[in-house]
Amino acid sequence: MQDIIERCRKVLPFLAPGLRRIFEGFDGAFWSKLEEIRLRAGKPLQIEGGVSAFVSQRGEVTIDPTRGYTVEEEDIYRTLQLIGGNSLYALEEELKEGFITIPGGHRIGLSGECLSTEGRLLRVKRITSLNIRLTRELIGIADAVLPYIFEGSRPLRTLILSPPQGGKTSLLRDIIRSMGNGEGIDFPLKVGVVDERNEISGSYQGIPQLDIGFCTDALCCCPKKEGVFLLLRSMGPQVIATDEIGKPGILNSLRRS
Repeated sequence: MQDIIERCRKVLPFLAPGLRRIFEGFDGAFWSKLEEIRLRAGKPLQIEGGVSAFVSQRGEVTIDPTRGYTVEEEDIYRTLQLIGGNSLYALEEELKEGFITIPGGHRIGLSGECLSTEGRLLRVKRITSLNIRLTRELIGIADAVLPYIFEGSRPLRTLILSPPQGGKTSLLRDIIRSMGNGEGIDFPLKVGVVDERNEISGSYQGIPQLDIGFCTDALCCCPKKEGVFLLLRSMGPQVIATDEIGKPGILNSLRRS
């Protein structure tokens, strides 16, 4: 539990000073349940953690939005500056993708005014909302599943299905970790992960922040269709894993691999 709390508190240095002072006052019990911090310009500061609530300037959690701290555009701009090391230019590529990953593997979603040309999105130009999603690792949740996805020592092709927010990525991550570490199986497997949106490995500057196993290689911010074949050519994995494979081109790539 303490590891979860310390991981979640890693977001504090990236919050604008006024927001940081609010969240620094919360105890471990609060951080252990916190899932999201939502910043919207001109709107009350919102949190998610089992239930939706708002936070006042004095650090009081309430369901009354009128009592919540009103987030200013300056709070959002300053938070982005801190994430980019005081250089928004450093975030140029992330702004095109609509999300940023920070140390600890936490992901920050962006929305606002977009810049596009000929129907193609270039980047989010004016950011007015941030969704700070706190990443958690659920070590061991794959233990009960592993016997069903192996035939002897050979891993079977496996598809994980559930409604939204049902824990698909958390389960997939722990399966990958178990395979890469050789836990619950005869020996470690070389696993290649195509992690297009950094949701599995939580990579920061290419280095996974979450435990995906000793023998696992992650290909981050790479389109899945291309990433599957790149891993096959370059890393020789015994298992390839990826998330959100709804597009036909991705399914065909996985069949051919």
